[in-house]
Amino acid sequence: MLSVTATTSHAFELWSLCALPNERLLAGSRTHGQSHLRLLGPSSGDAHALTGNVLSVHVNGTRAYAVTSEQISGFDLGKGDLNPLLQSGPTGVDNTLLTGTDIVSGGPIAKRLYAAHRTSGISLTDPRSAHQPQVTDTALSPSRKLRISCATALNSYTLALCSEHGDLALFDLRHPDAPSKVVRDAHVGWITTIGAANSDTLITGGADGVIRVWTSALECATTLPLHADSVYGITATDDMFATVSFEGRVAVNPIPGRQ
Repeated sequence: MLSVTATTSHAFELWSLCALPNERLLAGSRTHGQSHLRLLGPSSGDAHALTGNVLSVHVNGTRAYAVTSEQISGFDLGKGDLNPLLQSGPTGVDNTLLTGTDIVSGGPIAKRLYAAHRTSGISLTDPRSAHQPQVTDTALSPSRKLRISCATALNSYTLALCSEHGDLALFDLRHPDAPSKVVRDAHVGWITTIGAANSDTLITGGADGVIRVWTSALECATTLPLHADSVYGITATDDMFATVSFEGRVAVNPIPGRQ
């Protein structure tokens, strides 16, 4: 296990990062109450204002997507810089691809974009068209509504959703009427972050400071009490994963069975 402390000299808060070629980073930032998507690297690049709090940034080919608490915006990286992906969308001709309230997670899934909303389910849209998003209810049962805390794409048709009550659920977007698998009390309390190492491994972190590694069938492969406070972020490759928590600690570990 490796523990490191990172510092930055930037004059703004960094909320999310994504690596690009040529030693550059795509960063979601916030300064004086305003969110931006920025290109960082050897030669500092563009910055574009965003609406809402930055949750994550994603790169899919030559396109970049910024997910905030209020919308998903598209950008073109094809010329090496950051340009708004202008098209007819829900707010007119601009680069807003999906809007909503209480977005807690989002990003690409196959050729579509998804947004997970805390209480209203999942929105799906095709960024190549101006069609209204398809909305999927995420109730676990008629009496138990899933209050989503975070989500990630496991593969091109499956979303893994976590709840404020510690539930972990898989939704097959081809048959979204009900979850295909649910684990109740996967963590003690709020599941704060989730990541996919590949199409058969999920990693969750909670307010309990615990990391759990799951198979695609939601069988818990291992439990790791790595942090003393809430886990806020997870990133993973096929054989390693890193987690970061509120106390400022980063832990890097091998995925069980992949050493």
